[in-house]
Amino acid sequence: MFTLLTTERRKALKQEYKKRFFVIFFSLVSCSIFITAVFLLPSIVISKVKQKEEEVTLSSVTSSGSVSFRGVLLDQSKKVSQEIMVLKTPDLKPSESISEVLKSQDSTIKIKSFQYQYSSVYSTLIIAGVADSRNDLIRFSKLLQADSKFSGAEFPISNLSVENNIDFTIKITGKF
Repeated sequence: MFTLLTTERRKALKQEYKKRFFVIFFSLVSCSIFITAVFLLPSIVISKVKQKEEEVTLSSVTSSGSVSFRGVLLDQSKKVSQEIMVLKTPDLKPSESISEVLKSQDSTIKIKSFQYQYSSVYSTLIIAGVADSRNDLIRFSKLLQADSKFSGAEFPISNLSVENNIDFTIKITGKF
């Protein structure tokens, strides 16, 4: 291959190329930093303004009177106490009540889902599933109704409208 440039001229061109490359590279980096600063500046200013507004609001609440501040604290403490009541240990834990239901289940009953609803008086456990036959479903519901750990087990008659492969729901109430 023929070279038309002398080695000195090639070196000079390479140096020129490197200089241009670095100038373009640093100008792109500078532009990206400038654009980033332009886009971040409004959000920084807005956050500083909001911070000052909140500080003013807080100082006015604390200086205006402790009565309103106490009311806010009282409301919050009531909410927290209600949430704690949910965590209060019941007579029978929900997991234990589910395991009691599963003990009553045999191979002819297939449980699809459980729904648990807490109440301070009586909690509710709704069981949904499929039974192979009417007799199996009646036997399963009687086992649940006879269990002393549950206050009651509601078994709708509409569950018995089909002979085989019966979709059912049973509502169990108790302190769990």
